Amino acid sequence: AKIHSEGAQRRAPQVVPAAIRGMGAAVLAASPRLVEPVYSLDVAVPLACVGAVYRVLGARRGRVVNVEAASDSGQDSEGGQQLSGYIPVSASIGLTADLRQETSGRAFHNQRFDHWSTLPSECLAEGTQANTLAASIRNRKGMPAAFPSVESLCDRL
Repeated sequence: AKIHSEGAQRRAPQVVPAAIRGMGAAVLAASPRLVEPVYSLDVAVPLACVGAVYRVLGARRGRVVNVEAASDSGQDSEGGQQLSGYIPVSASIGLTADLRQETSGRAFHNQRFDHWSTLPSECLAEGTQANTLAASIRNRKGMPAAFPSVESLCDRL
C-alpha cells in the first residue's frame, strides 16, 4: 500500500474504502462458493410405500443415507422402514403435503437443521433458481447484476 504523508489523508474516509476493496478482492480470489442449510430427515414408512418416499426425496435433491427396519412401526402388520437422510431447507417446503399425497398419509417424517452444504456448480448455472435468487438479492441491494472481478477491485497506481 502506498500511504499518504499528510496525516489528514490517513483517516477513515480514505482508508476504509480501500480496505473494503482489498478484502473483497481477497474473497473473490479465494474462489467463493454459495452454501445452503440442510435438514436431517427421519421418515417412518410402511414397506409398501418406501419407493414413493424415494421418488419424493429424489425430486427435491434429497438423499437417503441409512435404511433400517423399524422395530415397532405401529402403522400396519406389513412392517415398516426407518429412512434417514438429508434434504436442502429450500427444497423441504411442501414436503409434508407431497409425502402425504404419495403415501396416502402413511409416512411420517421429522426434520431438523443439521449442517451447511456447498451448492453444486450445476445449481449456479444461468437461469437456475440459485442464480436467479442471487441476482434478485444483488438487485434489491442496489448492486450490479454481474459479480465483480478481482481486477475491478484492485487500484492501479
